[in-house]
Amino acid sequence: MQRWKLKFESPLEEQPQEQPRYPEVALSIAVRLFKDRFFVLCENVFGRPYYVRFKKLETGQSVQGFAHNKGTMLSPIFIKQILERFEIPLADFLEALQEKR
Repeated sequence: MQRWKLKFESPLEEQPQEQPRYPEVALSIAVRLFKDRFFVLCENVFGRPYYVRFKKLETGQSVQGFAHNKGTMLSPIFIKQILERFEIPLADFLEALQEKR
């Protein structure tokens, strides 16, 4: 039995682009940061413990999500949702976060 060797030319493997990293942020820091720098307010959601709503008064847009660790931390996924909803660039958010810390 004869086996045929197939010529396999793989395309140049590109280096995978590193995805931007969204930080996990304490709720108290995020509330001050969004309020002072981006004019986004935070409020608790009535009847749902550990849920918070971020609202931009200028546009009326809001986003609601879960604060984990007994309501003290915001997950990177929720941070990403907030930034996308209010069209805040990640670089601006990270810069403001460094200034607050």
